Amino acid sequence: MIRLGYIVVTRRYLDIQGAELELVARSLAASGAFANPFSIPTGPTALPAPGYTFLLGGVYGLLGNTVAAEAGKQLLSALVSAATDALLPFVSVACSFAQNIGIWAGLVGALLPFRLINETKGNVTWKRRIPRRS
Repeated sequence: MIRLGYIVVTRRYLDIQGAELELVARSLAASGAFANPFSIPTGPTALPAPGYTFLLGGVYGLLGNTVAAEAGKQLLSALVSAATDALLPFVSVACSFAQNIGIWAGLVGALLPFRLINETKGNVTWKRRIPRRS
């Protein structure tokens, strides 16, 4: 609910952006090719992970490159992020930790989302994540 509220309040879905992942998803929707992650056509790529990219390609295939597609992308990204938090108790048990650890980690991730922009826009690239040394 926090992520969905953030999407509605900030209205960031009105800002249609095209990072590498979105460009590949649009290429999938338009031509069926897992290609062209940059602003110039570069051909086939292995840059983004395929799972979320194919889901996003389906969103662009249904809605085109519109504000509705951007809102759908942000909703999909928020749902994937929330599902990640919901799965943490099962992951903790699978890793031989107490289930309480996973429950607390899932609650912290769900109630205190530290990366709201990344979790709703869904277009994080490595150059934004790696801090630069001075």
